[in-house]
Amino acid sequence: MTDQLAIRLLITIVVALLQTSQAFSCDDDPTWHGKKSVDHNCQHVGEDPDNRCHWFDSAQVTAEEACPRSCNPACSVVLLAPTPLQVESCEDSATWAAELNPEHNCAYVGQHPDYRCDW
Repeated sequence: MTDQLAIRLLITIVVALLQTSQAFSCDDDPTWHGKKSVDHNCQHVGEDPDNRCHWFDSAQVTAEEACPRSCNPACSVVLLAPTPLQVESCEDSATWAAELNPEHNCAYVGQHPDYRCDW
């Protein structure tokens, strides 16, 4: 597994766990707005989250709590469909063997590809 594929898999798992957790939701509260203006809603906060997610409403609820889609980077991760691996050939070489042991051919490597494929 490539590092890039492993990272994509990890991000997918983390986001899925966050989005399915009962204690966590990625939905912004449609009624929340900052204490200084009703125009300072979650959408407004999301336009500049670094400076606005610390804002709070008249009940002392922060935008970060009320607007997870706008403030939490895990909620805004775009999950891409996996791209197919580009493989030139799906057939094992009939002549390849490891340099140090000619008996270590493709069939031998295939018994433990997780570490032997790097030979």
